[in-house]
Amino acid sequence: MALAHFQQDIILGGVPSNWSSETPETLHKVLPKSLYDQTNQRNFQLQMISMLTIREKEQPLPHDDAPQLSSIKIADRPHQSNISIEVIAGWRPELSDLPSAICRYYHERQSQRTARPRFVYTTDSEWFPQQYNGLDLWWSYRLTVPAFNQFYKAETRVIKCRPTGDYRSGAFDSVFALVHPQRNVIHKYRPAQLQLILRASSKTGAREGAECNGNNLFAYVLWYTDIPIRLSSGMFAVKKDLDHDNQWRSAIIPLNCIMLHCPLHPSIIGEPVLGTTADGALASSTQFYINPFSSSQLYQRLHL
Repeated sequence: MALAHFQQDIILGGVPSNWSSETPETLHKVLPKSLYDQTNQRNFQLQMISMLTIREKEQPLPHDDAPQLSSIKIADRPHQSNISIEVIAGWRPELSDLPSAICRYYHERQSQRTARPRFVYTTDSEWFPQQYNGLDLWWSYRLTVPAFNQFYKAETRVIKCRPTGDYRSGAFDSVFALVHPQRNVIHKYRPAQLQLILRASSKTGAREGAECNGNNLFAYVLWYTDIPIRLSSGMFAVKKDLDHDNQWRSAIIPLNCIMLHCPLHPSIIGEPVLGTTADGALASSTQFYINPFSSSQLYQRLHL
């Protein structure tokens, strides 16, 4: 009966911004439908509540948080081979910091201390590893998140950083990266937008056909702010992590540090612009919400 009032409510109150039926529809399949089939159809409400209680108290697998468990499947041959890093940095403004991000990553590995985040490096810098003058690039890969416990199934999703034909725009997924393993639950992760999947290219082609996995591939990401305390709505609010020059902070991380897909929803303030698309709203917004109810895997991992 509630559906009969939606049209009238929208006419009277306006468009319900930041609202989606994705959450209840997804949970309806995961929770009531699957649990009802396991009852004897008599007093099924109590049986379903009992099963939900068991699921929520069920402990994860002992090796659940090990980064290597999120398995990666990616093509052996890159989508683009031996592309100059200077050419890549000129494709989009978001990629202009790529040489600096590579320098910071290797600086931190060699010196065991954090590099200056706002310092700009070039390919002529002593910290720049020369083997990264040419890069192999991938536009997508498959990420399989293991089952949280025996009641759930592993989830596989294609993670994309696919540009358009002129490389000026494209489809770039948001992900959760494991950056604080010592912290608890959701605060182990940091949301980021995946821009590139890369590795150092070999001019001689020695790497061609070599096995690809998360241990020898890297991701160039743009950071969102750390996940704060949850809002009363049950969602988490994050923003683009901008520096003092209003530039989006970037980093190079191992590809196997990406643990989950991150469902970001733009915070729309005021009346939405007519004709705005989902990609346009994400690109123009600076604040976003993370909906932990978007999938059963995400709900379990972000709440326990």
